[in-house]
Amino acid sequence: MNNPVYTICDKCYQEIHYGEAYVSIARNVEQAKHMIAKNKDEVFIIDSLLLFTLCTTCGNAFNYNALTRIIETIPMKNSTYEKN
Repeated sequence: MNNPVYTICDKCYQEIHYGEAYVSIARNVEQAKHMIAKNKDEVFIIDSLLLFTLCTTCGNAFNYNALTRIIETIPMKNSTYEKN
């Protein structure tokens, strides 16, 4: 018996079934805490927005360098970016 469909690839529209690997890109708001009793750090996700989901074929072919270049255009607080 086949596993039911979990979601669909946002690029090629192939079905992604429960139990199959996939690639997802999300925007998370997180909060890190050091848990003294456990002596380890934990990260709590406060909010998460799924931006897109890719099947393994599309995910493995995804150009992460292009995404990195786009993200690098976002001005950061201590950047030397100047508005024109």
